[in-house]
Amino acid sequence: MQLGRLQSTALLVALATVTLSAQTYIWTGIGTGWQEQLTPSNDGTADLYIRSGLREVITLPGNYSINSLVFAGETKFYIQRSSTGAPNPLVITIDGGISSVNQLDSSLGSSRFDLAADIDVNVAAPQTFDINRNTLVLRGHLTGASDITLRATQDGEGNGTFIFNDSGMGNSGFSGNMVLDLASTSTTVAFWNGSPFGTGTVSVVNGGALTAHGTQIITNSLTLNTGGSTTNLALRSWDAPLTFSGATTLANNVTLQPLLSPAFVEYADGTGVLAQPGASTRQPIIFTGAIGESGGARKLTIAGQGLVILNPTTASSYTGGTFVGTSAAGSVVFGNNNAFPATGTVSVAQTNSYAGIGDLSAGNFAAMLNAHFDKTTAGAIGVDTLPGNATVTFSEAINLSSTGTGALNFTNSSLRLGTATSAILTGALTPQGTNYLFGNGGGSLYVQSSLGDTAGNGVTASRN
Repeated sequence: MQLGRLQSTALLVALATVTLSAQTYIWTGIGTGWQEQLTPSNDGTADLYIRSGLREVITLPGNYSINSLVFAGETKFYIQRSSTGAPNPLVITIDGGISSVNQLDSSLGSSRFDLAADIDVNVAAPQTFDINRNTLVLRGHLTGASDITLRATQDGEGNGTFIFNDSGMGNSGFSGNMVLDLASTSTTVAFWNGSPFGTGTVSVVNGGALTAHGTQIITNSLTLNTGGSTTNLALRSWDAPLTFSGATTLANNVTLQPLLSPAFVEYADGTGVLAQPGASTRQPIIFTGAIGESGGARKLTIAGQGLVILNPTTASSYTGGTFVGTSAAGSVVFGNNNAFPATGTVSVAQTNSYAGIGDLSAGNFAAMLNAHFDKTTAGAIGVDTLPGNATVTFSEAINLSSTGTGALNFTNSSLRLGTATSAILTGALTPQGTNYLFGNGGGSLYVQSSLGDTAGNGVTASRN
């Protein structure tokens, strides 16, 4: 009799397992919209497989708890809530992540998967959002406490885009960590109305690109592991400075690639911008959190047409030095003495690259150059105005040569004076070599100093 009870219990457990196993529901757009007119279960077990069908708008009647959301095909899908009877916002709770399956022929283009602004996505368990070469738009809040990996590498295609357009600003309901495993600067995480990163740590493990719209301040701690020239972290802001105020840890030798923003028009639905011919703008990428390292000495490289401003409130502790321009030109401004590496010099490797000083209190310019800069640098150094301030007037003497009062002892005769922002020079200037060389940095430099001609000096200016 006891054996029979055990057998009955085992049978009930087996049935329960079958009942709770995942089931795939395929979207066709016909009738109820689902293949065989099935209604997806709402118990966390459903895999919703969205493929090309007669209808590309999918309406959910209320909160849904699913295992996974899979998109397939080359088209546009829009998921919305019912206009009646649904909570506001409607919540989709996901256990097993979001993925995308494309045909392998990349010439067929990509798809766009768009969730309405009044739909929140709740992350119920650690998971991956892998969108391949497609675009995923989340207009509502991202919530939950589990970790997410954002990836766009399925099927080997990559080059996808995540667009977070949270109308509630900041996605404050998400407290998990986020891992960006994007592999290429062609894969972008874009945010238009607030940071998608919640309150957890953001780890960039394999390069990628971050693109902002509007004034954005990212408060998360960052861990950057983007070693290698092909896995840079590209950074762009279309129309306002982008600020990282949390601590940044270099877990590898890291290259930051600040980008210019071309002229643009905003998409009618507010989820992005479209580049148009016209003048590019350079919105600064600002780090106000200290930069540290893990796993050994790490170097930071700045290489890109944009501008990075390092202006931390506490001292940085990375020890591998700062390199400005390697295979490509770069521009960086050190806003204060906390911005420099703990050990290792600042080296301006490219002749068309630039490194400037933004803290111009008495004596700081010369002191910072002497303490931190490689005196063989081949590019340009200069004076900079930090964001929000009126153009600075710098009246101290600048002697780039190895002789005379206040000599800074630079050795490269091609060294220039420039600015990445704006500056007015009124003090005595002594070039490193025979000629006065100005330029680099991409800013506006006003020279009101008297230029001597005792050695037959010439003057050369460059727009770089």
